[in-house]
Formats: sequence, structure tokens, C-alpha cells
Amino acid sequence: MKALFFNSTEIREDNIIWGLIEAGIDVERSELEVNLDDIYPDQVDKITEESKEYDFVITRSFSVNVAEACHISGVPYIAWCYDSPVRALYTKEAKYPGNRIFVFDKKQLKRLKDEGLDHIYHQPLAANVTKASTVAITDEEIIENECDISFIGRMYNREYYDMIAKGLPEQYDRECRSLFDRFMCNWDKGVTVFDELSDEAVSYLYGMLNKEGRDRYSLSDRFMTEYLVLVIELTCRERFKLIDEAGKRFKTIVHTFDPDQYADRISATLKEPLGYMSDELFKVYYASKINLNLTMRSIETGVPQRIFDIMSVGGCVFSNYQEEAAEMFEPDKEIVLFRSLDEFMDKADYYLRHDKERIDIGARGYMKVRDKYNYPNAIRRMISKL
Repeated sequence: MKALFFNSTEIREDNIIWGLIEAGIDVERSELEVNLDDIYPDQVDKITEESKEYDFVITRSFSVNVAEACHISGVPYIAWCYDSPVRALYTKEAKYPGNRIFVFDKKQLKRLKDEGLDHIYHQPLAANVTKASTVAITDEEIIENECDISFIGRMYNREYYDMIAKGLPEQYDRECRSLFDRFMCNWDKGVTVFDELSDEAVSYLYGMLNKEGRDRYSLSDRFMTEYLVLVIELTCRERFKLIDEAGKRFKTIVHTFDPDQYADRISATLKEPLGYMSDELFKVYYASKINLNLTMRSIETGVPQRIFDIMSVGGCVFSNYQEEAAEMFEPDKEIVLFRSLDEFMDKADYYLRHDKERIDIGARGYMKVRDKYNYPNAIRRMISKL
């Protein structure tokens, strides 16, 4: 088979290409970077013409432009989504019969099936163990990056909610803040911020959002409001709270965007962000005693990409509880899951004093993704749906 791969203007990485090659698929990467959310007729024309000589087209996440082009050319289109939700999946282009769409969150899968998407499947994300294995790390680099706990990712900020909250009637602001307090660092099974606000609060918040261009998406007013306001704000609060508490007790390092703006708000050491799939990223994962994952609240049950990337070099993963993480990995054997801030602190203290147990967890996590949750396995399964 012969595949054509497109990077997008939003994300540029070659993991899928590695997986296609390992699965025995002839692949070429287009020089064109496609837009995911908005239709550009000139772009559609170029994709249509370029895709005609291939057996299928594949992208990381879903592109309405690729879907439209493949609908015209009749070439099957595989889209493997790494984020949740993906708003482009709430468009008419997502319903084209030639699409084969794969999402990693079972709750999101159900939402999209309810929207009328027929050719959509559950596919966990994967570790590019082959590429990670090419990274060479010296003893000096291990010492340089060594820490008790590391977190690599966005901290977000509260400016968006604070901007909205300034104009909120007291009753709705109080309702939102009560929700944040109730769910803060509560990761028990089934806990979700969705469908919790009153209809009146949702209606008011939705009216304050910038809705330009959103008529293309079949997202409900409630889901749009919850995703753009509640999810981001609660995730932000949780990351600040847990990392600040960890930094007070353990040597904690955070690599994030604009680290200087958080210096007076977090006890941890703040450093510049690291390029995705860069050697430096993997070196931090390898050298950190504990690698922290704090899942975006919009990912309801699925396992985010960060966990697979950490495991690809044998790093020990500490993650808030996610239903699918407990299904895919054996807790306290291949991954450490926590349901609260207190449980995180207790487990971090324990495993930092028990090196062998912690290192064994990293090794077993590595073997699980190496043997099961790898790119060629995922590619073969997706191609089977063609």
C-alpha cells in the first residue's frame, strides 16, 4: 500500500510516518501543511490533486480540508486524533463516508457517535519506542536533568475566566466557583465537570463567549461553554495547586511556556518549554525520578499522549486517575495513579524512598508500550478499518 501523510499548521511531528514504515507501508510526506478547522478552497484543490495516486491519506488529528479533498477524489482518509474534544469532528466534513476517524477517549467516542459519525473508532494513542531509543544520554546529562518530580506541559492561566467573571452576576460566579472547589483535585472514577452547571448559568456564560465562526460546528451551547470556560479553568487551578504543593516538599522542575510569569506563584523550579519529541524532552523523562501527568479535564476517560511518551524511555509515570489508564496499565505495577492531592503526596513520598519499586514501574511501563501500545500496531489496526 502507498500512503500520503500531511502535517498540519497546528502540529508537526513524524511519529505516524515511523509507524507506517515499521508496518511495511510505503509513505510520502507532503510539503503542504494543512489547516484543521477552516476550509480553504485552494488547499482542497491541491490536496485533491496530490492524493489521487495514493491508496489512502493519513493525518494527525482531523482536517476538514483533507476530508473534503478525499471526498472529491474518492481516496480513503484516516485521521488519528491526539486531543479531545476535536472541534473539527463536529462538522459536516467529518461525516463523509470515506473517513476513518480514530479517537482515544471512549466517552468522546460515544458523544461523536451520538452526533451521527458512523466511521469512527476507539484507538489508544501510542509510544514511538523506536525513535525514543535513538536518543543518547550521558551521565552528565542525567545529573543535569535529575529531579524528584518533573512536569512538562502548559500551566494555562486564569485570565480567560477572570475576564468573563468580571461581568458575571454574583449568583453565576458563585455557582462556578463552587463547582471549582467541589471538583478541585478530585479524580475519582466518574467525576466530571460536564452537565453540572445550571442551564441559566450556561446560557449566560455562552452569551459572553466570542462565537465568531462557530456556526460551522454542531457543538451544543452547553458543551462549548463547559469546554472553553470550566475545563480550562479547573485544569489550570489543579496544575498550580498540585505542583506548588509538590515543590514545597520535593525537588520539582516544570518546563512550560512563559515560565517567568509563574515564578511568584509556584514553589517549583520553572524552565523553558521543550520541543515535542526532541532529544531534550526524552532526557528529562529519563532522568526524572517521577514524571507527572495531569490530564486536561476535557479528556474524560482516555490516556493522553504524554503518558506514552514518558513510558517510551522507561520513565516512571504518576498520573491522575483516568478510567482507561487503569484498564490499559496495571496500577502500581506499570503506572502510579492517584485520585487526590493527598494520595499523590503520599505515593510520591513512598516511591521516592523506594528506588527499586519506582524503577521497576518505569521498566514495566516501557515493556507494555514497547510490546502493545506502539505505532506499527496502531497503524495496522487503523488500516484494517479501510
